[in-house]
Formats: sequence, structure tokens, C-alpha cells
Amino acid sequence: MVRAVIANKPMDSEQREMQDRVNLPADAVTVSLWDTLHDGDVLAIESDLLARSLTIVFQVGYVSRFQKLPDETRFVLKFSGVRSVQCLKSASWPGEFTVPPGTSREDERKLIDDYHSKWREESFAWGDLERTTGAGLEVSNALLATADAFVALQLGLLVGDGSYVDAFIRAERIDFFVGEDSVTLGAFSSLGEAYWEAFANRKPSGSDI
Repeated sequence: MVRAVIANKPMDSEQREMQDRVNLPADAVTVSLWDTLHDGDVLAIESDLLARSLTIVFQVGYVSRFQKLPDETRFVLKFSGVRSVQCLKSASWPGEFTVPPGTSREDERKLIDDYHSKWREESFAWGDLERTTGAGLEVSNALLATADAFVALQLGLLVGDGSYVDAFIRAERIDFFVGEDSVTLGAFSSLGEAYWEAFANRKPSGSDI
């Protein structure tokens, strides 16, 4: 039940500042990738130490269906000039957690925040994260910071075992791909934005919303 509440509840990701674990430059601009990646599955995280590159492959079914893309379409982030990668795992508190029927949104948030305050943050090796893709990783949050010759991504991931991982990547460049096509950050973000706008207006465009 906890996982369902956390995964399905809309997050104010665009209003949250990136945790400064990557030495953000003072002029860094932060944008949210939540619209396109939220609830997406991480299919692969692949590092090439020699090339100093990192590739993350996502499958976001509802965005693909809404945009009438082939089912096999993948959303890909490719980092070049990778300078650092790190991640932290939050182990869930094993005690009972419920949200009583009829609870207001405000009180529900307080209950969830109180529950999260009991989780334990643990160190987690990057290699272990790459191998965890086989156990199921679902995107909860995605924030991108950019500056001159600098990009940083904070990726919040729900793990199949119920834990939560924050992954941090710092690099010199990021490229976006939808299938085999290279796209701009704006085009990448607009794919999800269009879905959520239609969802808010309840005007599906030939797909499930």
C-alpha cells in the first residue's frame, strides 16, 4: 500500500531544489524531467569508464501511447564527460503505515512525511544500482541542472523491494533521444507535458489517459 501511495501521488518535483551532492555551480538552472519520466521504468544503466560516458534507458508506456509512438520506443539520456556518479538508498521503515479512508490531502501528506522521516539512508554502490535494473526501477522524480559545460541529474527511483534510491550524476554534457532520434531538452520535456495537459483537461488524444 505504501508503494502505491508514493508512486501514484503527484509530486511537486518542479518546486523542489536539487540536493547539492554534485557541487552545483552558482549559475546552474534546474528543470524538472518529471512530466516525461515519472512512473517510467529504467531498463538499463550502462557506464563506459574509458569513454567517460553513461547511458540510461527508460520505457514510459503512457507517454508512448499518448504520442502514438511504437511500443518499443525508448527514452534515452546519454551523458558525456562524466565526472561523478553516486547514489544513496533509503530503506523503508518496517512498521505499519496506513492512510485512513476520508483523510484530507493535507493530512495524507503529513502522514506520508512522518512515515518517510523514519526511513534510514544507507550508502549504495553505483555498480549495484546498475545491476538493480533487473529487479525493477521506477522513476519517482527527475531533476536536471545545467550550466556552462556542466549538467547534473538527480534521479529518484522506487526499487522493486520497496526501497528508494537517489542517484546523482555530474557530467559535461547530456543528449536526449526518443527511439533513434536525437531531440532537444525542450522537445523531450514537451512529450510528457502534452500528456499531463490532456490529462488535466480530460481530453485524451487517441490513447489511454
